Amino acid sequence: MGQLSWEPADGGIDRVCRGRSASDNNPANYRVVTATDLEACQQRCQSSSGCKAVEFSGTRCELWLREVQATRSLRNFQCHRLVHPSNSFWDFAPVDGAVGRVCRGASRGDNKLSYFEVTRAASLSDCQAKCLAADLCTGVEFHVKGRCELWNRTIDAFSILDDYQCHRVIRQPSNRHCDTLPCGSCRTALPGEPCYADVTWAKSEGIFWRPDWYPGLTASSSFEDFQAFLTEANTSSCTEMPCTTTTTTTTSTTTTTTTTTTTTTTTTTTTTTTTTTTTSSTTTTRTTTPASTTTAGSSAGPTCEDVSAVEANDAYSSSTCGGRLESQPSTA
Repeated sequence: MGQLSWEPADGGIDRVCRGRSASDNNPANYRVVTATDLEACQQRCQSSSGCKAVEFSGTRCELWLREVQATRSLRNFQCHRLVHPSNSFWDFAPVDGAVGRVCRGASRGDNKLSYFEVTRAASLSDCQAKCLAADLCTGVEFHVKGRCELWNRTIDAFSILDDYQCHRVIRQPSNRHCDTLPCGSCRTALPGEPCYADVTWAKSEGIFWRPDWYPGLTASSSFEDFQAFLTEANTSSCTEMPCTTTTTTTTSTTTTTTTTTTTTTTTTTTTTTTTTTTTSSTTTTRTTTPASTTTAGSSAGPTCEDVSAVEANDAYSSSTCGGRLESQPSTA
């Protein structure tokens, strides 16, 4: 993800770090340690969680835990901000063209002070860099004279005002998981680890409490999606991309063919001829009984015993005496 770097705050030399304003030197803003030189002080900052800047003089090293937004002049001191590498997973999109637009919340008149933090920036790109380095930033509003608003609420509207620009943070498409990244560094967080706790909270609570913190995610997104998001955003204890598991499901289809055999029973009556002869006269009497052929499906129909014999070989039929009832096999 690139190397960390340092930038001098307001020139750096003969400057002391301050918080929101030049008078903001609250001891809660920093932690004091000892370092042999400026480089050692900066190394301590880089290895300390949450450190954003250093102030150094002699062997006194202040590790600043909040963003340095201002400085004051003081000889023999230096103030330097820690700059995180640009995150290729994030970008800015102009809101309605951006130029001549100011950011708003839900509507044109929704501009609560709680929606943003005001700082100073040398340029629009500097303002955007501050946004990407912040713990939470959804967009920026920038004025040509250096006013920079870092928004923490989703920017859903805008208003028109000269000399301003409004830009919304967007998420760029990325190949986030280990199947497309060098897999040596991927690791899915396990129960009991800080990253696992952060991901679990984000997935079960954070997404409902502040969905605008998780653009592109929903409550149904996977654990790995949340871990990848938190790792990329650099706002949690997660430092490794998750590994993905590919599951292949094979469904077998079985086709059953049922063949029903129909038996036809034919009954034939043989004709008998009787001839009687006398001397006085000859009388020939012929009695003919028509042949009787009974076929399944005729009006006479097979006997009840015949049907029962057929049905015994047909698992999908049932019968009643004198008739046949077809029943289709059930579908699995």
